[in-house]
Amino acid sequence: MAWSIPKADPTVAWAAGLFDGEGCISIGRTRNAKAVGRPAQCRLFYIPRLLVRMTSVGSLRHFQRAFHAGTISGPELNPRHITYRPVYTWSIRTRDGIQTILMAMLPYLTVKRREALLMLQFLRISIPRDETSRYSVQQQRQREKLYWRLRAAKKDYDGQREADPLA
Repeated sequence: MAWSIPKADPTVAWAAGLFDGEGCISIGRTRNAKAVGRPAQCRLFYIPRLLVRMTSVGSLRHFQRAFHAGTISGPELNPRHITYRPVYTWSIRTRDGIQTILMAMLPYLTVKRREALLMLQFLRISIPRDETSRYSVQQQRQREKLYWRLRAAKKDYDGQREADPLA
């Protein structure tokens, strides 16, 4: 399911600015215990997600309304710092939702643009629609490579590397 969001919407521009400063583009990775006997790359399970964590639940609700997607969880309290304000988290983990939101925000992203492009490339690698419904070894290698490229992109916020990560 894909949502249509106008690109010139000032609400999307606002949401992209919030996401650039407070958001996170990540891919979780875990081992699949049921994949015994398969190549090492095929035993990995990836979980793409977007999230925004902050103390302003009102801003998160506005962000959620901008895209009509995602869930807000919280409040979470920090037991080591009881005087800190509670933290709320907006997140989304669906392929279509992540893809639609990133495509809408892409014209406005600056800091997280590289990460967004890498995540979009990661999401384009799809499972073939046949009887196996598994990623090929080549697809798993591509996904693993993109996983590590996204991790490396998160460490490069000095603005020195502006080259297209997909080139």
